[in-house]
Amino acid sequence: MVGKTICDELCYSISGENWHYGSPLNPADTRRLTGGSSSGSCPATARGLVDFAIGSDCLGSVRVPAAYNGVIGMRPSLGRIQNDGEAPYCKSMDVLGYVASQKQVFRDVSEVLLGEDPKAMPLKTLYVIDDAFEAVDESVRDAFQETIETIGQHIDKVEHITIAEEGLEYWVKEVFQIVQGYEVWDSYGGFVNKYRPRLSPGPKDRLEVASKITREAYLKAKEKQEEFRQRIEKLLSDGAVLIEPTASSVAPLKSTSLEEINRLRAQSSHLLCISALAGIPQITLPLLEQDDVPLGVTLMSAKNTDPTLIDFALQFLDETK
Repeated sequence: MVGKTICDELCYSISGENWHYGSPLNPADTRRLTGGSSSGSCPATARGLVDFAIGSDCLGSVRVPAAYNGVIGMRPSLGRIQNDGEAPYCKSMDVLGYVASQKQVFRDVSEVLLGEDPKAMPLKTLYVIDDAFEAVDESVRDAFQETIETIGQHIDKVEHITIAEEGLEYWVKEVFQIVQGYEVWDSYGGFVNKYRPRLSPGPKDRLEVASKITREAYLKAKEKQEEFRQRIEKLLSDGAVLIEPTASSVAPLKSTSLEEINRLRAQSSHLLCISALAGIPQITLPLLEQDDVPLGVTLMSAKNTDPTLIDFALQFLDETK
């Protein structure tokens, strides 16, 4: 290990701002945020200071900064990589993820960490997640059209689907945030109550909400999560790939208002909750640009098809960049 870098405060944000230690510089545009929680390791990788970096990912802590800084990022299947050596955060959704800027380095790291898939599953169908694209601004939707067509040429068929019948906002607020909040408070509550740390407004507010989640609400949300997981497992069981934006926008400018940051965060949550709730692998690729900075493209597949997804996804880096 070369070193450790700045992360979002208590890993409970995705903006990349740390009130105590400052915000790292985004190599794509130093006026912009780097995203978090891996707010330092992703720009360090993008800048070439390291070949690759690892980090934990629950609601995008690896995926968002990978997208904002223009590197390849991976959230593996839940439980695929042992993460028992990391600090506890959200035990039922947290995974060890990683990023690299070079395709071959990413392949090498993936081979070491992931091994081989339990069984072969050729990828045959590309599902465009319509409700995910409806959750972002029109300019982002428009930017994806050519990429969807390009990827669609390398697979048997392309279909449009709605992945969350109840609405992605429901899955964020009534399921993900309750499961995450309860488990995060279980990990952090003792520390917060004992030491009364000076927290910045975002993490502080989220922890206060988390501290009030009852076990009854948590268990109910876990039941709903299992329903969603089974639905996704069935959807992807015949070799399907999902496509959506990784985050709701490119990296916001540091001068962006707090109101706009919160709007983009809420939009991104709709996209980021899917793989976390379902426990499936997700790769983010720097295939697009908007405003002359990276815009991440996400592909997801069935649980424990991680290397298969990677092999399928990496072919598009050469064609699109």
